[in-house]
Amino acid sequence: MLTASESADLYLKASAAGGELTLVTWTGGARAVEPAAEEAYGAIDSLLRERGCVPVQERVFAELAAAPAVARGRSRAVGSAPEWAVPPTCVEGAPVGRAGLAGIHVIGARGTSRPLAEGDRVYGRVVESPAARVLGLSDVGRRASGRLAVETAEGEEVCRLGRLSSADQEALKAAIDLPPGRYRLAVHYAGQKFCDLSLAIPGLHNAYNALAATALLHH
Repeated sequence: MLTASESADLYLKASAAGGELTLVTWTGGARAVEPAAEEAYGAIDSLLRERGCVPVQERVFAELAAAPAVARGRSRAVGSAPEWAVPPTCVEGAPVGRAGLAGIHVIGARGTSRPLAEGDRVYGRVVESPAARVLGLSDVGRRASGRLAVETAEGEEVCRLGRLSSADQEALKAAIDLPPGRYRLAVHYAGQKFCDLSLAIPGLHNAYNALAATALLHH
């Protein structure tokens, strides 16, 4: 019978050692989410430490309902370690043919690191080495859509993005017929309607990404 460590390592894949960056992917089997997440993060943390890396970008692929169990397993594995202070970006999506956790993807970087924060919210990390500076941000789409709105100084420009209201969605039904799980969005800038977006792909994370990309293109 495999130990927890051997079980986690079985599903772990990493890029070749020796570079400034390490890419780690964990894709577990059909198991309970919380213990699977704990095993996965324990194995990922050990591998990154062996290579002298800290996590700079982290994505969890899972059903949204599984997110609390993933967070509990992650907490038990890495605790309050400062290297893991940045929350992961959760990408909505169930594993093929089953429910729960599909996988975890982490990019680690070697160098001197510091967190990025607004007040008590840590949202990213910068890792600097003689060869490069690596920036990782958590849930950029949510930040751009106003979910993590920040206090601004007088004169600063703020761009807020949001979804179409129910009434607007009804008005568009005749022109746009999208399957369930896909999104119609409205983008507002400076108090005025900027554009409408309709996505041909499902997933709330893709809606956030589209909003963030629209903000960046506009500016």
